[in-house]
Amino acid sequence: MAKTAKKRELVAFDSSTKKLYKLADNVLSEITVKEKSSSAYNITYMPGENVKYASVEVPNDTDEDEISIITNKTYEVLELDIDKDYKISYSISNASMGINTVYNVFVVENEKIETEFKDVANKLQYIDYIDIEPLMYQNYYTSKLIESDGVQVFIYFHKTYTTLTVYKDGELINYKIINKLSIDMLHGSFSHDLGERIPEHMFLNELSKYGFDHVDDAKRVSLNKVLSESFKFLINNLSLILRGAQLDNVTITKVFVGTDIGLSQNFLKKVEVLFSCFRCLDDDIILETMLNNKVEIGINSLEVAEFVNIHKIKYDLFKNIRNFTVEVNTPSEFTTTPEKEGGELRINPFVLLSLLRANEQLKMPNDVFNISTFLRPPPFAKRYSGKLILSILAVIVLASIYPIYNYINGKFIEVEERDTSEKIPAKQTEYTRIDNEIKNLESRLSSLSAEVNEARRTLEFRYTLLDNIYDKKVNYLSKASAATKMASILNQSNIKVTSMSFDNDIINVNLKGTATGITSFLKEIGADDTYSIESRDVLIKILNLDDKDKEHESNIVIKVLR
Repeated sequence: MAKTAKKRELVAFDSSTKKLYKLADNVLSEITVKEKSSSAYNITYMPGENVKYASVEVPNDTDEDEISIITNKTYEVLELDIDKDYKISYSISNASMGINTVYNVFVVENEKIETEFKDVANKLQYIDYIDIEPLMYQNYYTSKLIESDGVQVFIYFHKTYTTLTVYKDGELINYKIINKLSIDMLHGSFSHDLGERIPEHMFLNELSKYGFDHVDDAKRVSLNKVLSESFKFLINNLSLILRGAQLDNVTITKVFVGTDIGLSQNFLKKVEVLFSCFRCLDDDIILETMLNNKVEIGINSLEVAEFVNIHKIKYDLFKNIRNFTVEVNTPSEFTTTPEKEGGELRINPFVLLSLLRANEQLKMPNDVFNISTFLRPPPFAKRYSGKLILSILAVIVLASIYPIYNYINGKFIEVEERDTSEKIPAKQTEYTRIDNEIKNLESRLSSLSAEVNEARRTLEFRYTLLDNIYDKKVNYLSKASAATKMASILNQSNIKVTSMSFDNDIINVNLKGTATGITSFLKEIGADDTYSIESRDVLIKILNLDDKDKEHESNIVIKVLR
């Protein structure tokens, strides 16, 4: 039985925790760099805070270079530093319409790529793909984990910032980094509102245990107040995005929510409540609604069909991963001994999205948005140096083979020449025999041609003789009969014939007489079905000036019909 080909291992580096994960045979595990296969496909992702986004419009009728226009407008819109190097990637947006084409442009500073991934690249040797956070959600659609219909919003609370990403029908339409909303900002505002210093670990533990509905009433009010005030920045940005895309009256299909500290059901509920107060300007009403966890869809609401905890999306690619909770620990070096817990890993969802991307890249490579500067070199035969070396080797081999080829070819020609010389006498005899036969046949053909010509002359003579005999026996009598009959008519008409001639069945006759006589003759001839008058030419002459009757001359052509 044939063995099934082993799939290539996938290795993902978590840039937030500095840990390394391997996917082999659909089983995910945390590993050290020493456990990694040298042939594994290495992938990681650039955190959203280092990714700049711009939407650039290019006129369809422009004669300028497309890349130059996009680059120049991106530098202008994002106010990029011309002294720095950037990795700029772009694609056509589905928002394109009319006379302009809209491009989604993503910019990452090269120095950030170097700083973020240089160490891990040195240990892994290569990084085959570096994804960027705003486009990682697209992996859900390509892997068919979620439906792509409608407008979908992704909100992710990082430790120091929050990202807001909006997709429409599976394509990104906008991306924002909100620096005034984050886990650290919530922690700081909460401590400031309470007027006491709350340790970070205590804040995170209580948030994980109680959510925003703390058992302590003062903390409960403060947490809800802080969240509702900070969330305004996200609401304002989302309002601008939807209005700019003319989607402000559209029902959002899904809102996906995730955080760097995991997401409780209470946290997700608070987001849902805030969307129900989306357009409300009264802080007291918003806070009261938050404290009561009331979701009432009204004039101030942004309608959303479903809210989804991003950490609970089901991944068919992984056998041992079900529900995802993110590990809240101080980032450790990825070379330390990995922590495994009960067969189910606590893992960042962006690591899982990276592995989805790697899986798709192995099926259908597409490096348009790959920002990696640590790519492995192409196979030897595809490198410039490899092609040069192979070309040199090919020349050397050909140069060494050429003398051998000449020797073998010379021997082959010598044998061919000897064989040909041996066959010449027999061929010459056969040629002479055939040439003699051809000459004999040509002599016979010439003799036969002379005989044929003589027979043809005899036959033509006989044809002519028979025609003459027939004319004498048949046509002569016919002409005589016609002439006799015509003479009878002429006598009756009392006109004279000055001349008459025969040409086969044509009779030319010259007549002289009165008009009455000639007319009578013509009527008689015309009435007789033996003749047909072909033409006539009548010449009137006054033969006797004293005679009132004029005499006419007429030349008539008559055809004998039978």
